[in-house]
Amino acid sequence: MNTQTANCAKLTKPRAVEAARAILFTACMVCHGELVRLKPPVHRLTAFYLTMSLGGALGGVFVAIVAPVVFTTFAEYYIGVFGAGLLAWSANLESAVANNFIFRP
Repeated sequence: MNTQTANCAKLTKPRAVEAARAILFTACMVCHGELVRLKPPVHRLTAFYLTMSLGGALGGVFVAIVAPVVFTTFAEYYIGVFGAGLLAWSANLESAVANNFIFRP
């Protein structure tokens, strides 16, 4: 392989940033779609939104205090993207089973 071919395989910084933005946008859309899909009936919405607020507050504490100590590299980005991918896969799998696209034992 020559040098020119090897350089073409590498992402430039602007392209890497755009790829990361696209991945994060997709992950956020999957997560928000799951929240909408799992939203409870009207009489349980208060508890749902209070739980969501508590989760946001705990997530903020984790990001501000715990993550800088635990993660010294960009590992949390890859863990988050992998987790969002698992969530998307499980949501599609559940939908496929519910619609009888996949045999359910």
